[in-house]
Amino acid sequence: MKIIGITGQSGAGKSTVCKIFEKYGIPCVNTDEIYHSMLCKNSPLVCELVQAFGIGITDWQGGIYRPALAKIVFSSKEQLNRLNKIAHFHILNKSRQMISEYKSKGCDTVMVDAPQLFESGFDKECDVTIAVVGEYETLIKRITKRDGISRQAAEKRLVNQYSKEYFKEKCTYVIENSSDINALEASVKNIVDVIKGETNG
Repeated sequence: MKIIGITGQSGAGKSTVCKIFEKYGIPCVNTDEIYHSMLCKNSPLVCELVQAFGIGITDWQGGIYRPALAKIVFSSKEQLNRLNKIAHFHILNKSRQMISEYKSKGCDTVMVDAPQLFESGFDKECDVTIAVVGEYETLIKRITKRDGISRQAAEKRLVNQYSKEYFKEKCTYVIENSSDINALEASVKNIVDVIKGETNG
């Protein structure tokens, strides 16, 4: 089975790219969705996070109260690294389980949508890596519209992420998503043709 790791800048359109890939019969494992699904009461991840950061990060239902956790982990790089180490362990185990399930169903290719693909080390388990990037102003407009935040908050988010150049250097393929949906679909199709050709070859 061929594993495609997809990552990139905030606001670049990773979710849209994944939906286009799915049209070609390539299923997607979404690590953000996995993470959020694990933030419920008594999950192994929640138990470990409470042990690491205290009962104050939980809500009245016993799940994770994300603003409280964010306040702690964004106060220092050490705390953020601590969160990532714990979360990546659980997320990657679930991702591998889902990949295995797709393989048992006969899928020859699967995508893993992982914003922290390189930070987690999961890129080493991928056969192909794809970065979705965009022009700075385009990213700012998308983030402010999508998340309902100010330009200043959007700029702060991008400053704390890797640059477009970083992704270009690290990934097998780069999709520049600064134009329209037709251009984006054409970029995806080109990569699908290559990957499918390699898989069938």
